[in-house]
Amino acid sequence: MTYRKVTITDISRDAGVSKRTVSRVLNNSPLVSKTTRERVLASIRRLNYHPDIIARSLAGGKNRILGVFVYEPSFPLESPDFYYPFLLGIQAKATTLDYNLLLYTRRLGPEPQRSVYMEGVNMLRVADGSILLGVQTNHEDLRRLHEEEYPFVYIGRRDVPGCEIDHVTANYAEMTGYIVQYLFDKGHRRIAYVQPGTKREPDQDRFKGFLEGMEMLGLSADWVINVEEASQYWTLNSGWEGKCTPAQVAELRAQGVTAVITSNALWALSYLQAAEEAGVRVPEDMSLVALSDPLAPAFRRYPPLTYLSVPRREMGYAAVELLVNRLEGRVGRPQSRCLTCHLVEGATVRSIVE
Repeated sequence: MTYRKVTITDISRDAGVSKRTVSRVLNNSPLVSKTTRERVLASIRRLNYHPDIIARSLAGGKNRILGVFVYEPSFPLESPDFYYPFLLGIQAKATTLDYNLLLYTRRLGPEPQRSVYMEGVNMLRVADGSILLGVQTNHEDLRRLHEEEYPFVYIGRRDVPGCEIDHVTANYAEMTGYIVQYLFDKGHRRIAYVQPGTKREPDQDRFKGFLEGMEMLGLSADWVINVEEASQYWTLNSGWEGKCTPAQVAELRAQGVTAVITSNALWALSYLQAAEEAGVRVPEDMSLVALSDPLAPAFRRYPPLTYLSVPRREMGYAAVELLVNRLEGRVGRPQSRCLTCHLVEGATVRSIVE
C-alpha cells in the first residue's frame, strides 16, 4: 500500500481555513485566534501531519533552529578546547529562548580551511540563522552570507570590506592596556610583546592596546617579537608549530627586559619552554602575562600563569541573544556587543618596586 504525504492543503481543507492560516499556525503567528489555532492543530494531529523543515526554511518559514559553525579543523566537543565554553553559552541561551541548535560538524573536501560553501551552496540554510566562530575565518564566506542577507552573528570582531556584520567581541585593547599598567605598577619599565607574524583581528586589538598603554606611560615599545607560524592551526598538545626560541629569550634578558606579554596563552607556553632552555627563570628573572586562558596540559609543568581570562561562555550567550533579536525583528542596523575580560593573577609576575 502506498501512503500519500499529508500537505498543508489537506490540513486547510480538513480545518476549513486557508493555507495561509495553516502556515501562520505552524509559524506560531499571533495573527490567528485561539479557536482557529486549536481547530488547525486538531486537524494536524488527526491527519498526522509532519512539516518538511527543509522546504519550510527555503520558503522563508521559521524552524526555531540556530546553526553553529566553527572555522577550526575539528568541532570543539571536549571541555579543554578553547571554543567549548562558547558552545556552553550558546546552548544555555538557546534553551532559554526555546530554540534548537544544529551543529555543523562535517568536514567537506581535503582543504584545510572550512567553508560553508564547499559544495557550492550555503549549507547553513537549514537553520533560521547561525553563529560562526573560529580563528581561521573564511572572510569570503562572511561577505557572501552578508550579500545573501542570511542572518548570522560572528563571535569575535571580523573585518569584511564593505560589510557590517553582527558580532560579539571582548575588550582586548582596553584590557591589554590595563596589563601594561599592572606591570608598570609592579616596577617593570622594559616590557616585551610576543605575537604571531600574521595578526588577525583580535591580535590587532591586543597589539593596539599594548602600544597605547606603553605610549601613555612613556615607555618604549622596542621589544616586539613576531613569531611566524609554520602551521595554520594549533592544538592543545603541540601549540603553534612556530615557536619562541631560547636565543630570543636570552636576548630579551640581556637587553634588560623584565616582563613579557604574549598575545595568547600558547605563545606563553612556547615562551616558558624557551626560557627553560635558556636558563631564564620565570618570574625571578622575567615576569610573564598571557592575553588568553591557559588550557594546554603542558602548563602544569610551570608556575600558575598570570593571564587575561576571556568571557567565552558569556560571549556565546550574547551571540544567541543578538541572533534571535535579528530573527525576531527587534534590531535594524548591524549590532555588536563588547564583553569585559578580567585578570587572573597567578605566580608568573614578580614585583620589582624598591
